[in-house]
Amino acid sequence: MDDTIYKNGRFIDASADSDAPFVYQYIRTDGHRALQMQRRMELLDAASWRIRRAPSGLDTGRTAVAVERLLMQNGYPDHGSHIVLLRSYGNSEYTLSCHGTSMYDGLALRALRPRATIVESGGIFDGLPTSASLASARLLGEYAATLGCGAFVATDGAGRVVSVDGGTPVIITRGVITVSESSMTVEAETVMKAFERDGRRMEIRDITRSELLAADELAGIDHRGITSVAECDGTAYSDIILNVTAQRL
Repeated sequence: MDDTIYKNGRFIDASADSDAPFVYQYIRTDGHRALQMQRRMELLDAASWRIRRAPSGLDTGRTAVAVERLLMQNGYPDHGSHIVLLRSYGNSEYTLSCHGTSMYDGLALRALRPRATIVESGGIFDGLPTSASLASARLLGEYAATLGCGAFVATDGAGRVVSVDGGTPVIITRGVITVSESSMTVEAETVMKAFERDGRRMEIRDITRSELLAADELAGIDHRGITSVAECDGTAYSDIILNVTAQRL
């Protein structure tokens, strides 16, 4: 994260940022231009309603302009795909912070295919983009690393898969694609549209831990792209359909 962040209409040092609870959205850009902002704000407001019973109070257009200003302030070039984190604290209060530049131009299947391990998270508001889920993902990632894994599959107490390495869970079993509504991201919705264009059979529902054993492909989709899991707790996965679909994004 860069030293300068944008808070409620002004630039401040990152060290002065708030540690209050928040809901969030990662924003991908094309140069300095924020992408798919309307949908990202809808997901932000949906999370805010679930947690606070109130919308974020943020204006889509003004937030997009703020993203552009922040990237320019921190010296990001007007090309490439940059990542900005929007945190909403309620009552129209927010911060924007820069989180680097993607190595890919646009949404893509990541070259990294990590080993993963299943971890029961039991988090509060599992699947919602909150400060709690963001912190939980970091902790689960650290735990997975102690087991020699580069990713994690988080499940809740009922055995439902709530995220794959922090992203929207996707499994493909005998050609049938199942996408979980948990941890839904704009990027996952973009990939879902690509599946539809290819005429793939797709279901949107909860994914259970037991289904992972029979799946042919397993992935998580978020602002980083499509993370295809190579192996999880002894079950190996391919990425044939994911690869074909990613080439058409």
